[in-house]
Amino acid sequence: MKHRAVILGAGFGGLSAAQHLSRHLRNGDAMDIVLLDKHHLHTYTPLLYEVVSGGLKHDISTPDLSKGAAMTLGIAGALEDHPSIRMRQEEVADIRLTSKEIVCRSGVVLQFDQLILALGALPGTFDIPGVVEHAYTLKHIHDALHIHDALHRLVRERAKEPMDVWIIGAGPTGVELAAELAVSFRSFARTCPACWSVTLVDAGPHILSTLSSAVALKAMKRLKQLGVRVLQGTLVSEVGSSWVVLVPNEHLSPRVGPLVRDASHRADLVIWTAGVKANEQWRAWGLPVNERGYVNINDTFQVIGHGDVWCIGDMAAMEGAVLPQIAPEAIAQGAAVAENVYRRFRRETSFRHYRAITWPWAIPLGGRRAIAHYRRLTVNGYLGYLFRKAVDLKYFLDILKPMHALRVWWHGARVYLQND
Repeated sequence: MKHRAVILGAGFGGLSAAQHLSRHLRNGDAMDIVLLDKHHLHTYTPLLYEVVSGGLKHDISTPDLSKGAAMTLGIAGALEDHPSIRMRQEEVADIRLTSKEIVCRSGVVLQFDQLILALGALPGTFDIPGVVEHAYTLKHIHDALHIHDALHRLVRERAKEPMDVWIIGAGPTGVELAAELAVSFRSFARTCPACWSVTLVDAGPHILSTLSSAVALKAMKRLKQLGVRVLQGTLVSEVGSSWVVLVPNEHLSPRVGPLVRDASHRADLVIWTAGVKANEQWRAWGLPVNERGYVNINDTFQVIGHGDVWCIGDMAAMEGAVLPQIAPEAIAQGAAVAENVYRRFRRETSFRHYRAITWPWAIPLGGRRAIAHYRRLTVNGYLGYLFRKAVDLKYFLDILKPMHALRVWWHGARVYLQND
């Protein structure tokens, strides 16, 4: 009977783990690799901001918008471009760690010998009233398309009436989205510049809080040039169907926000990009979790107390290390855990340990501009934009066969160029 390795989650970490594990297999290795996810698509989340803004200037069909940022995973039961990996579209209802079983909502029960958890985290709403009911989150291609449709309805219905879009959370996703929407609005609303506003809100002392203050200042300068209003040091206390309530962040010293008291503001569309949180199911499944609900692992990615269960990505908490919640980190963790799972399969006793890496990054700032950093070099403007396109291409080449990767990348580059 074949040894079965199951990977839960087809995001960056899960897909990387499945592919690297497949590459480790040798002739004669009796191992089945099963990649399980509730979606049939793999979303390249760094391009979701392009999907949201697509077609505001030029008509772009939904399939065209999707193809550059989302790839179909399953072809005849196998992972596209990786026939040794079996793909199953299922949603997990329960994990029975003792009997090594995964119970799916469809009623299917899958047995596993080794399990890799790469389910990611949920959007963090901080239990703020109205966020779940009235704000849009941006984690998957379906989210991006929902926001895209809402924006188009708003543009059609409002014509030359004021239109207020609020983005809550000024990390890379929020900054990219604010800049791109401002470029699009400026382009098609030249005859009525007062008909739109994009406001970016963040609780911290400056935007892009995980990066340096120098980078934040450059991004802030660009956002102001585009007409984006930025409210730093500001909290959201409630979201309604057509309004948001803001309060000053009194925990900051000195206070940096513009507000001195609570204030309600009109909002036609609220997009929530303010962090992530743990899924309560992880605790219910019997996984060991920390005080914030994330799964406790050691530095070889093994779940504490469970030698055949591994965990990577946004859902993992490693003692003594801060795991960056970014795509390159999840991909690298996928490669590392795949090697360890294969060593476990081969009954080896030594494993690969986690190693912190400083990753290059590129943040689009609307149009054909971005700020990018690699090693000691930081570039801004068009060079940063080209660097970002190269990063996108490298990712597609890593997960797809060369010609397929080039087709996906070129389609996205061509279609999304219309946004710029």
